[in-house]
Amino acid sequence: MTRSELEDLYSIVVTAERDTNVGMMMDESPEKILLIRVGIALGLLLSPDHSFTEVLITELTTKAAQLMPRILNQETVPNAVIPDDLLKDQLHASGLAEIIKCPGLAQDPGRDMMLRHIEEHFVGYAASVEHQLTGRERASGALDGYLIFFIGLFIASLPPTQERQRCVLQCLSSLTVLSIHYTALQGFRNILMAIQSRPSSHEHLKSLVAASEIAVSCHVRRLIFGSV
Repeated sequence: MTRSELEDLYSIVVTAERDTNVGMMMDESPEKILLIRVGIALGLLLSPDHSFTEVLITELTTKAAQLMPRILNQETVPNAVIPDDLLKDQLHASGLAEIIKCPGLAQDPGRDMMLRHIEEHFVGYAASVEHQLTGRERASGALDGYLIFFIGLFIASLPPTQERQRCVLQCLSSLTVLSIHYTALQGFRNILMAIQSRPSSHEHLKSLVAASEIAVSCHVRRLIFGSV
């Protein structure tokens, strides 16, 4: 899609929302609304003033994801049920993970407050996922695995406290369950286990990263090797 085509699509969606015709568009062309809402959310995340927009980003991506069953139905795929509370928690955690990766966070005047909020949400999210997975109240998903791995690494990179150590163990428990269904996540579990079982040498972690079936991004590598 070219820039002009995207701008035209944006105008169509905005006009439909302004004229209260968005309901009809949701039924006929939900993929157009999905594309625009996700695009706006990504633009906010990439903007220099992203720090205090995570609530708006979460709302946009939640509404976008709620359109997926309609889009899938148009492709003759069985109905998908997306629990709103779980989806919002997952999307919010994903947005916070992206904020941590932004280089500008280090110079942000609200950094300390933001990090406290991020840690609080991560701890709660990790505990909720672990409880639901071990209690079989939640269907496992690959995205859960990446998020839980990232959360475990982030919490493990902070000065250890009893609550943080419990959070890392909960992440390991969730990765253990998830790796039964998604064997590629075993590499993530092995890396987090090595970090949690301090001390772990740089060479050992490097070998675990290299052995991971899922590529480890540079942002995640900084969290991993910053722990040794």
